[in-house]
Amino acid sequence: MSAVEMQAALESLRRRLEAEGSIKLAMGISVHSGEVFAGTVGSPRQPKYAAVGHTVNTASRLEELNRKLGTSIVMSGETIALLRGRVEVRSRGWFSLRGRSHPLEVFELMAVRLRA
Repeated sequence: MSAVEMQAALESLRRRLEAEGSIKLAMGISVHSGEVFAGTVGSPRQPKYAAVGHTVNTASRLEELNRKLGTSIVMSGETIALLRGRVEVRSRGWFSLRGRSHPLEVFELMAVRLRA
């Protein structure tokens, strides 16, 4: 839901900026599910909250596909399985992603269902 809300907010801002003749904005979002290490990292003087791990890396690689596919929100099969019918998606194919040993099926988010 957050990804959809982020895109809606950007669309509103984009319309306003285009009416003013300003720059054009676009944003690609990816959603992947799995285990991560999340917590405060860095020195005590400059702490930073971060999430790291294979899941985060895969999400980053998925996000890069948005430009290539002309999509705005893509999801992995792992995420689709967790959502159990709460979203409408379209398969965009299988992709080999840097850092993964096996291709990953990528889905484009088409709609969010209010009820599963």
